Order: sequence, then C-alpha cells, then structure tokens
Amino acid sequence: MDKWHKYEILESDIGRVGHMFTFQNGDQKDEVRFTDVRGAWAWPIDESPFYCIILGQQWFDEELYYDKSAAFSVIFEGIDKGLDLEKRFNQLADIAELYKCDFFADLGQLHETEADSWYDFSTHKGLSYGDLEPAPWADNFRLGVELCKTSVRTHKLTLAKDTEVFNQLQRITKKDLADNTVKARYYCIEALRHVLASFRRDPASNPDINVKEHVSSGQQGWMF
Repeated sequence: MDKWHKYEILESDIGRVGHMFTFQNGDQKDEVRFTDVRGAWAWPIDESPFYCIILGQQWFDEELYYDKSAAFSVIFEGIDKGLDLEKRFNQLADIAELYKCDFFADLGQLHETEADSWYDFSTHKGLSYGDLEPAPWADNFRLGVELCKTSVRTHKLTLAKDTEVFNQLQRITKKDLADNTVKARYYCIEALRHVLASFRRDPASNPDINVKEHVSSGQQGWMF
C-alpha cells in the first residue's frame, strides 16, 4: 500500500483531551491532538484501486480561538493496487490501531461480500478499532462532491497539495458527474465524501467542551 501521512506518528492515545499523537518532527518529538479521528474507504474495482483516507477534526483551545466551528484536515491516505486481500486487511488493522479510528464505506448491496470479509477478519483478529460503518448518503455522489467542495471553499477542510485526494478534487467537474464511471475515476473523492458525511450526520463532541470521547456513527443532527 502506497501511503501518505501528515505526521510520522510514534505513539497515539485517546484521553480526556481527545486523540493525542506523538510524532517525529525533524530531530525532535512533538504532540498534536484532535477532537476526533475517522477514516473511510473506497472499494477496489477493475477500474480503480482500494483507497483509504483518514481525517482529523481539529482541536480548538477555547482561550485561543473564537471560531469554534468544526474543521478537518487529511492526515493519512493509502492506495493499494495489489490483489493480496490478507495483506491489505493486516495493513488496515495496523492503520486503525495507530490512528485509533473506525471506517466508513458504501455498504450497499454491491459491496456486501467485501464488507463481510472485513467483518470476519476483524472478528477473528479481535481488533479494538477498525469497525466498518455505513456511510451516510452513499448513493448520492454529487451531494458528496458538493460537501467536499464547500468544505474546502469555506476553509473547513485542508488538503495537502501532494496528496492524490487534492489532485482529484481539483480535477473533477460538473461534466464528470454525468459519467457512470465517476466513482471509479475519482475514488479518493468517493472515500473523502464518506468520512465528511459521517461528521455532518454525527458530529463529534463540541470542540469547546473539555471532555472528548471517541464517537461512532449515529444520528445527532447537522454540524454546519
């Protein structure tokens, strides 16, 4: 799996101040924290590879920031073009443990078998993280694109320019949406929209509350 990561993480934990990562920053170690961290997948098909993305909801210190509205940054992406399912699943298990997150994906009828294979793997391995949740609004790709575009335009989502998801979000056009292969061609956006929609459908704890806990999927109203 080809990987891009914003932080070279050495240690991770979830505590009363949210997700805490210790990472290598040059010759020294630094710490970064997030209110919540979640991931998403785009399933592999003949026309596109498997893709994984992880977002961190930025932490806001009440004393330093006036704007408490949630904002997100891409902290990991991985692309697997291979055909070794066991190897991919083991890598995903390591990623879930490192980032201490669960994943969202399209769990519709077309992907039931793939989802079941992950459930069987995770149950057999006894994974603490990496639950696979149904992505909200998975059938509406255009809605997801609009959510991604709006989040970037309003500075609620930051993407590093050297990521594939940045390149795909820049390239996609309204004309692409009419193409029935759009999900395959823009597989990064397919995953990005799933994790963004999960935050919108089920917001994490309010950033100005001191106690932060890991949040799974549900229905708690609109975030922004």
